[in-house]
Amino acid sequence: MTLHLSFPLVCPISHAPLFADEDKLCTADGEHCYPVVNGIPNCVVPLQLGEDDDHWSNYYDWFSPYYAWNERVLGRAITGVDIVRERKGVSDHIPASLGQTVLEVSPGPGIYQAALADKIGNQGQIVALDLSAGMLHQCRKVTADQVPKPVLVQGNAAYLPFETGCFDGLFHFGGVNLFSEPARALSEFARVVKPGGWVVFGDEHFSESWRNRRDWRVRLLRKMNPGFNRTPPTTPTSLECVAEREVIGGLGYLRICHVRDSLGQTPYAFHHD
Repeated sequence: MTLHLSFPLVCPISHAPLFADEDKLCTADGEHCYPVVNGIPNCVVPLQLGEDDDHWSNYYDWFSPYYAWNERVLGRAITGVDIVRERKGVSDHIPASLGQTVLEVSPGPGIYQAALADKIGNQGQIVALDLSAGMLHQCRKVTADQVPKPVLVQGNAAYLPFETGCFDGLFHFGGVNLFSEPARALSEFARVVKPGGWVVFGDEHFSESWRNRRDWRVRLLRKMNPGFNRTPPTTPTSLECVAEREVIGGLGYLRICHVRDSLGQTPYAFHHD
């Protein structure tokens, strides 16, 4: 089988370019090789994942076929929030524009893919990276007729298999609170986006109004999703946070950031609301 890379990948350990070699991708010296499974490169490192990464990737492999139904039906019943509708408010904050090359980290079953495709148009390119093979399978089904289709890659957000500064922007919502190495992941987010580009990331988090509630909904959400019990990660110095928003009816946060250059300066390249 002849492999064709529709987007250049690098070794997530050495950052050396990867080349197609039968049914795998390898560095030129052959020191590091990564399998391609069902057409999706598997660049996951380390082989022994951290406890959180291992637990949640296995969980979402199992849960992936039910994720959309859970949000649409069970999530609304538990929270009282129309999560599907509220996700549009999240996508409204993504400053992607026509022709851009964008990375989505943890796309899950492709919830935000259509919004990203609409923003960048058919001249743009989307790459979608997830630790869960099950979620990537669902994302592939959801985006089968999408233009542009995402390039799917299985990988660890803390060890991204992409060249430095190869993306115009990066979007991530849902997961960073539970990463085994959240600080490293955020530094990687900044590394792969060009200076002046944008990084928008967020996760579950109770707003003040939710934190002040003492009802069964809060207690149940804390039990069901440990992400609500964790403090959101600190934004690294390589990113300048220009805005933070409450989203998903006060059940999440979203940070809109610029990427600083090597001198710590920010060449502003986009507008935010």
